[in-house]
Amino acid sequence: MLTIAAFAIQFLWIWLIARKRQNWARWVTLIVTIVAVIGLALRIGTLLQANPASTIVRLIVTALWVVELYLLFTGDAPPWFATKGQAMVVEGAPASSNEV
Repeated sequence: MLTIAAFAIQFLWIWLIARKRQNWARWVTLIVTIVAVIGLALRIGTLLQANPASTIVRLIVTALWVVELYLLFTGDAPPWFATKGQAMVVEGAPASSNEV
């Protein structure tokens, strides 16, 4: 049951960021990731001694979170979040999906 709840929360969070363009969700993701990275850094020695394989997986997941943040705050992301409720014009792309 806990796994289903965690999946539902993750799905909702991705939907808020990717489909609803909720800028606050992007900033909350930044804060949560910073706290997670600090927490992992403070416990890395203990975690490696207790379960090295699990710790390596945690490090990989944390690295993916950092990549996610990079993508959320660079490139086309800031203007995309700024144009909430409007169509974003991308250079070289057709004006609408109905064009042939």
